[in-house]
Amino acid sequence: MFEPEFLAEHRPGGMVYFTDGEGPYHASSPGVPVLWVLTKDRPFRCPWGQQTLMRGKGDAHFPFGFRKARAHS
Repeated sequence: MFEPEFLAEHRPGGMVYFTDGEGPYHASSPGVPVLWVLTKDRPFRCPWGQQTLMRGKGDAHFPFGFRKARAHS
């Protein structure tokens, strides 16, 4: 998904990456804004972009079951 060929062909304005936080990722930013959506509540710091945690139903503080995104550089 972060491969230069994919980015050159599709030229996205940003990307949303759903992950359990256990898979591989590139060490450097793809050059577009990225939101990492974690599907498991486990220790993980995205190497770049912002991250949020997908939660179950009923979390009144964050609509759609997401926690507020945190920026990382």
